[in-house]
Amino acid sequence: MSVPDAAERLKQDVGSLLEAGREVAREYGGVGAAFRRLVLSDISLARVALVRGLVFLLLCALAAGTAWVVAMAMIVVGLQQSGLSWLMSLLLPLAISCAVAWFAWRGARRALAYADLDATRRQLAVWFPPTQPISTESPDGAANPGPPDPDGPVEPITPTAP
Repeated sequence: MSVPDAAERLKQDVGSLLEAGREVAREYGGVGAAFRRLVLSDISLARVALVRGLVFLLLCALAAGTAWVVAMAMIVVGLQQSGLSWLMSLLLPLAISCAVAWFAWRGARRALAYADLDATRRQLAVWFPPTQPISTESPDGAANPGPPDPDGPVEPITPTAP
């Protein structure tokens, strides 16, 4: 085999290798574009589903509110006809409504406390220590991280045991 033939074969091999690399890069680009379309479609679907869900939630709240008002009016009329004064007939359903509202308020506050991405903020605070303490309270009562003590001990990020 002569040197020009070997050089020609080497040139063809390098060309084939470069073409294979270009093909792999095109495939990755195609996969990336497909993933981008998937994410955008998923976000669009989620947006439509969220709007539709909120519309139905609003209809549900209107219907339930109307039913609650009618039920309370019927209770007031029934209590008044059973011999209670108008004031007592109005105060009893009012107390029931206030108790239900207080219970719902407490439940909503407990549920929404976990919507603040506390675990994500804690992990980001481990990766990128904050310069100020995180101002919101943790739902589980644990202290939120503040700036690291420059003279204090350094805590390991990785767990010590599995």
